[in-house]
Amino acid sequence: MKLIKILTLLLLPYAALAQEDDTVNYCNGSRRFKPCVCAEDVSELVSYRPTYAGCNGNAAILTRGKYLDLFSVVVRDRENRDRWPVSGFGGCSRALATSKFPPNRCSAFKSQRNYVQETENGQERVFCLGAKGTSRLFANVRRITAKLADVPNSNKDPLVRWCLEGPTVPLN
Repeated sequence: MKLIKILTLLLLPYAALAQEDDTVNYCNGSRRFKPCVCAEDVSELVSYRPTYAGCNGNAAILTRGKYLDLFSVVVRDRENRDRWPVSGFGGCSRALATSKFPPNRCSAFKSQRNYVQETENGQERVFCLGAKGTSRLFANVRRITAKLADVPNSNKDPLVRWCLEGPTVPLN
């Protein structure tokens, strides 16, 4: 019971971040994973670019405002995988890529690096992904999953899921 109270206190500040507008619609759920906010309802504080010059032409996720300091962000395919391909990417062996805590470089779907840049509307964080959105690796990408904070030794990390129109279509 004490652990539940502690987790509640840790997660409470992130509840507002995870909460979307009441008019938001959810799409693309299944028995295996939760639905995501439909692409047309995704907050303007989040963008996806299939190619982005600041990421050497690879895909990027850009976040602003309340999403500026996300713990992590990935894209997922229609099977909800965030570790793809299984081996060979980033010089990783299958054993390393499928280990309990593989490095981000083992997956094209994970952020390879991120940085903050100034824009005319303030700061935004750029998360550079491992491949172009137009690449064959991204052919089945359908959503973005953002971890708002990391809760150590727990599977209760606060998450937000945003749908994409497709891997080659910019969002916001």
